[in-house]
Amino acid sequence: MKAVVIGGGPAGLVTLKYLATAHKFYPGLEPIDAQLFEKADSIGGVFAHRVWKGAEMVSSKYLTAFSDFRLPSSSPDFLSAEEYVQYLNDYATHFNLRKYMHCNTPVTNVRRYETDGHVRHVVTTSTQDGPETEVECDVVVVCAGLNESSFHREAVLKNQLASSNVCPFPSPHFTCNTGSKNVQCRVIFSNDFKNKDGVENEFLPTTHDGPSTVVVLGAGETAHDIAALAVQHPKVARVVMCHRDGFMVAPKIVPIPVVCQIHHKDHPRRLTNKPLDTTVASLFDTTYVPPILQRSRLLWGVYDLWIKWMFTLISGTSAGIDQWAGGYQGDRAHADSVFLVKSQKAMPYISAPFRNKNLAWWEKVRRWLINIPIPDTGDKVIELAPWPTKVKREEGASGGGAVMEFKNDGSLESEELKKKPAVKPDVVIVATGFTSFFTFLGEGYPELRECRECTGAWGMYRERLQDGFAYIGFVRPAIGAIPPLAELQAMLFVSRYIEYHMSLSDPPHGRVHQALDAQERKERDKRNAIPPYHLDYALHGRGGRNLFREKHGVDHESFAYQLALDMGAAPKASYVLREHGWKVFFTWAMGPNFNTKFRLVGPWAAPEQAAEIMRGELYGIVKQTGGIVFFVTYTVVPFVIFGIMSLVIMAGMAVLDTASGMVGMVRTLLV
Repeated sequence: MKAVVIGGGPAGLVTLKYLATAHKFYPGLEPIDAQLFEKADSIGGVFAHRVWKGAEMVSSKYLTAFSDFRLPSSSPDFLSAEEYVQYLNDYATHFNLRKYMHCNTPVTNVRRYETDGHVRHVVTTSTQDGPETEVECDVVVVCAGLNESSFHREAVLKNQLASSNVCPFPSPHFTCNTGSKNVQCRVIFSNDFKNKDGVENEFLPTTHDGPSTVVVLGAGETAHDIAALAVQHPKVARVVMCHRDGFMVAPKIVPIPVVCQIHHKDHPRRLTNKPLDTTVASLFDTTYVPPILQRSRLLWGVYDLWIKWMFTLISGTSAGIDQWAGGYQGDRAHADSVFLVKSQKAMPYISAPFRNKNLAWWEKVRRWLINIPIPDTGDKVIELAPWPTKVKREEGASGGGAVMEFKNDGSLESEELKKKPAVKPDVVIVATGFTSFFTFLGEGYPELRECRECTGAWGMYRERLQDGFAYIGFVRPAIGAIPPLAELQAMLFVSRYIEYHMSLSDPPHGRVHQALDAQERKERDKRNAIPPYHLDYALHGRGGRNLFREKHGVDHESFAYQLALDMGAAPKASYVLREHGWKVFFTWAMGPNFNTKFRLVGPWAAPEQAAEIMRGELYGIVKQTGGIVFFVTYTVVPFVIFGIMSLVIMAGMAVLDTASGMVGMVRTLLV
């Protein structure tokens, strides 16, 4: 079997690893001839080539690291982009993947044909120094991430700005024609916002030497990071961040509130806390939750209420952590329909103008009793604005003076903006995201959108597994990380395709006994694994938006568990406790769906290694409480409530099954 992986980011590397090592897990399978093509000069994807110095990940190392290659205990909980790229390089070296990799080798075309009912692919690549070459293969996996052509960037700018009457023209400037006059602004796309030596020059205007006004379009994590960098720049006089319909900021670390204005400075151990993405207890959250309960609105409803209650308790506002403006409105303000923004760098500057306005007496009391630490931002502010509606030439201005106008939506930020001078942008940074599309794919290949809408394909392919084509790494969790979900997608797709491939022919001569051993292992794993069923893992549509259809937005925990179930890799509680002891069982039950949990059983089982990681590194983080209030309200109470509900429902279903069986037996005897 031959396979090609397109893209050398985290998703591409982990897919290559499972292809290259599959023969070690499938006795009777010949080693797969796998190749990876990466157009850049090194691996790492966006983390290596599209981030700025000092950028930090918003998912923890415990969740982000791949299942069988962990980060050292000395690594920080949240890696910098440079540290994560080093981890990916170490991963490639550890699993001897470099011999399969070809950098500086962009893919220019992929076409398909059928022979004897079997689909084959021809991948055309090019290099700087040589002619185009063709590789024929059985499997093509696209892990290419963002398309970076200038045409695509221009198309995105038109899509993001033209709909709001903001004049769309290509980077590095856009010009708005106002009759016979023009205005100019410097435009930077977020994935071009990179300077290895810093970002000092990115915020400087091109039409004058004075301080600049920076407008950031977008309100996601990238937009927040860039706005925070801009407001601290010595030559930036004004920063305005624009959002379409709101955002919700959540901490990436469980916050440590100040109680009775005591900062606990004499207790250094309290200065850090548990990463938020390690706090979910998967037992009775996804594991052993009856489908009728899991697919109901009840679980999401409880967590939405908890988030808003906890945010209000420790920061005074339910819109987000210390978020006094820019929150979602109406039906959109629900945790089951949004991507949480886990970058808090900009929020103190955004909330500064609103935080102390018209305080009620109970809010003053709450702040004295309990509050999150509020950084001192001095007189620096990030102004928040609704989405722009127009860019026009400033009357009487020479050169390229521009004035940006905004939607008047009656929000706090809209009313506050009316009190300020007109916004005259010198630099506009577009941080609204990109729509992935792939010009190298020929006819007959499904679009990414089609795969998202296909039930049972996990967003990877359209309908036919035997086509040997998949997209991996294009799901986006509300809170969590893309790389571990990409690993689970790779595990599932590769295992399914291998099983299909091996079913086409008898095992090679001399390997029949190995194939029988593999079948016996598969049957044993079935006895130790929970049978598959369908979960509700998609983010829900609300307020005219559906992030699952738009961007394949998912709940990390539910989607990870769905992939594990369908792979036969979700271990039963009895197996975990019986075979691996109480520490592994505690980590399995009270921790989130770390990928390592799904290496205990299933087609990629490595139980000894997985158990060692779970009773060591992962047990160490899961046993932390995150604080007594957080632990009781977020972990213990839902665990008890949903645990009792799940057990009652399962007991009721067992009684009904027994009664149904007895009725059937009586009917058989009477007939």
